[in-house]
Amino acid sequence: MDEAHRYKQKMIHVAVVDDSAVVQETFKQLLSADPEIQVIHTASDPIFALHKFEKQWPDVIITDIEMPRMDGITFIREIRKSRSTPIIVCSSVTGDLPRSTIAALEAGAIEIIPKPQLAVKQFLNEIQSKVVHLIKAAAATHPDRKSRSEISETTKTSPMATSGSTVGPAMSAHSRPPASDSFEAHFDDPRSKLPCRLVALGASTGGVQALESILTQLRPPLPPIVVVQHMPEKFTEAFAQRLDHISVIHVREAKDGENLRNSTAYIAPGNFHMEVGPDAAGFAARIHQTAPVNRHRPSVDVLFRSVAKHVGKLSAGILLTGMGADGAEGLLEMRQAGARTCCQDEQSSVVFGMPYEGIQMGAAQTVLPLDRMARYIASLVHR
Repeated sequence: MDEAHRYKQKMIHVAVVDDSAVVQETFKQLLSADPEIQVIHTASDPIFALHKFEKQWPDVIITDIEMPRMDGITFIREIRKSRSTPIIVCSSVTGDLPRSTIAALEAGAIEIIPKPQLAVKQFLNEIQSKVVHLIKAAAATHPDRKSRSEISETTKTSPMATSGSTVGPAMSAHSRPPASDSFEAHFDDPRSKLPCRLVALGASTGGVQALESILTQLRPPLPPIVVVQHMPEKFTEAFAQRLDHISVIHVREAKDGENLRNSTAYIAPGNFHMEVGPDAAGFAARIHQTAPVNRHRPSVDVLFRSVAKHVGKLSAGILLTGMGADGAEGLLEMRQAGARTCCQDEQSSVVFGMPYEGIQMGAAQTVLPLDRMARYIASLVHR
């Protein structure tokens, strides 16, 4: 089920903070066309916005990076001091802004909408449905809007595993063994004795923070790690460089034909699919621009299916926070091929869409909170 509709709907109040009057008015028109969304504030800079927020706080904020008096990154950090309001960054991809936008995501923004320099109004109208979908999903994650009493009956009765639990092939809530702090309980079949030769991660909304949390905790020796994070072209290189700078393991943007080395994480380049294939030295990255899958390029499903085919029971797949269902079917194929599979739990997910879909279809052997993912990966290797 779409995460934007798993909770009872309320009117979603949105604020648009951008120094362009055209951007403000365009967002106001296209968002107000949806009966469930109301733009309650527009502001040309964050100082004006914060004054307006004192009268009524929005459910979702859309902001630029480069603005007068206060930049978008500082604005996000200011909000994060006291609020967990979902913040969407709509910013240009020119110059050094990809690096700045990564910093905005690290500061707490949940998503990037790359804004062109020209024909901005036409561009925003073309992506209206995407923006509306994103706002509804973001609003559904807001703690003030997502109380347990409001969760739909579908979610209440869905077979979700609790943090640290394992789930059986049929995903029956009644067949789950009790949660355990020992990961050995998760590997009670013969394939658990096999070495893990490759780890595949997939993420979308909220994934920048999740991947930083995981990769910065990992220590060699490790097998190669391949990552798909839904992110526009030109942003993934800056993202990989940032992670490489703060991690013990190496992190780089993947290149076509590159041999995958141990203790190195490879980020799929924006607007390109990444697959894994065999080569003389083990495994290599295959980068290509075939059609989008699940409306995404790169797609987590494309990566996971290639891992299921070429690595199989010697691999592990992890599906992290994200909007939509990309990666769920690929994770199921990995599990059917004998791989060890895991999904992030609801409580630690910024948007519990992709992991939810993976759990629902029985793709996850294990469901864990974000703060246990690095130890889970280490347990696959260091046993």
